[in-house]
Amino acid sequence: MDEDSRVDELLHAAGDAWRHENERLAPSVDRTSLRSARPRIGIGGFARGMVGAALVIALGIVIVGAWAVRPSNPVVGVASPSASPNGTPSEPPVSATPSHSPLVSPTPRPRWTPPTEAELLSTAHQALDDWAAFMATAAKDTVLVTSELTTQDHGWSGGNGDNAKSALYAGMLEANVDIPTQAPAPSEITWPDGSTLLVELMSAAAALDAIRAEGEGSPCPECTPVHVVGVRLVTHTFDTTRGPTDLASWEFTLREGDVHVFRVAAAHALVLPTDSHAALEAASADGRQLTIWYMGGACDDPDRHVAHSVESDLAVVAYISVSPASASTPTAADSAPTGPPHLCLAIGIIRSLTVELDQPLGSRTVLDINGTPISRDASWLNR
Repeated sequence: MDEDSRVDELLHAAGDAWRHENERLAPSVDRTSLRSARPRIGIGGFARGMVGAALVIALGIVIVGAWAVRPSNPVVGVASPSASPNGTPSEPPVSATPSHSPLVSPTPRPRWTPPTEAELLSTAHQALDDWAAFMATAAKDTVLVTSELTTQDHGWSGGNGDNAKSALYAGMLEANVDIPTQAPAPSEITWPDGSTLLVELMSAAAALDAIRAEGEGSPCPECTPVHVVGVRLVTHTFDTTRGPTDLASWEFTLREGDVHVFRVAAAHALVLPTDSHAALEAASADGRQLTIWYMGGACDDPDRHVAHSVESDLAVVAYISVSPASASTPTAADSAPTGPPHLCLAIGIIRSLTVELDQPLGSRTVLDINGTPISRDASWLNR
């Protein structure tokens, strides 16, 4: 007989004993009048009542004892210990759930350590080598734009502005006028330092197709197309690796919102893709002094930031390292209030540093440590 059956049997026995003792003590009492009858118990009745109560208590002790010896937390599918066919006790089963599970420490992530000076220098030289390889295969009239090849003169107006903006980003443009397919004559670019470059231009139709192609990666099935109602060749200022420069551009007038869209007309204009945000925000040169702007943190110690440069005939790689904290120089952490850890605001702060070049920057391109061309226009940082 298993433990559950034994417990059930004992409970039934206790109930029967209680009913039997109750009927023996008051055999003539009408059960329906028990609620209104006033009990009259003498010495003998009291003694008999005590005997019945003792019997019930004894049965309760037996029941509790039987319940206590039951196996706790039985595992489904695992048999209880029993004798083997030859009469010898069998091995106790192994529970599928251990009585205690040891804590398993997660695999610690490797702690980030800043690159060494030697690693930074090696990366900078590699960036110069990659830039030289790129320029060796680029067209002689290549124009490197550090912003976008397509821009517009102002925002959208009217109730259809949201649709028009998304449609343009998706390249959904329909021409309601004739778009020239003939490329115009080459155009001369004047760089900020006064030097010039003669570049080939693309046709208006090729420029419109380029805008459409740029939007293929951002489809907008719910959008309705915007409509080109005018086109002409103009000059428009774009940010380049040589600084802000007026470039020949195709201007497309849209019916929606009276917006003018400008596309660089140079046939070999490029925006070099980058896998991540540039390490520097902007750069400007004054003779041999190169100033670079970068994004710092609210709890940085700018006194430990040091600017470096590595140069070639074609480019200058500028980067920033963090010098070790001096034992005699208090840092931002040293000046923090004592007590519980304090929070740093998750905001970026534009900072600048100046490094002296071996030669004036001239027409050379400024690259960050990743080899990304950096804007030579820092005017927006003062807005």
